Amino acid sequence: MTVADLARHLDAEFEGNASRLVRTVATLDKAGPDAVSWLGDRKHIRAFEQSRAGVVLIPQDLESVSGQTVIRVADPDLALCEVLELLGPPAEPV
Repeated sequence: MTVADLARHLDAEFEGNASRLVRTVATLDKAGPDAVSWLGDRKHIRAFEQSRAGVVLIPQDLESVSGQTVIRVADPDLALCEVLELLGPPAEPV
């Protein structure tokens, strides 16, 4: 899924590389270029600034880091739940 596709699913605006492919979810400190990460608490701002994540879900009013791809959402924790649903494996039939 591309960043643009993900932003469209989240009904959110993005900044940065629209065609970057994302395949997984990881924390800010462990994320690589194919991962979605999130900034759920502003106390992790330094980790956000240093993250190598392909895209980071950030609050709408937060300044982005130059060169970083971000998706601006009202609630990064809630948006993360939606991303996990999109990228996760399908549920096993019961």
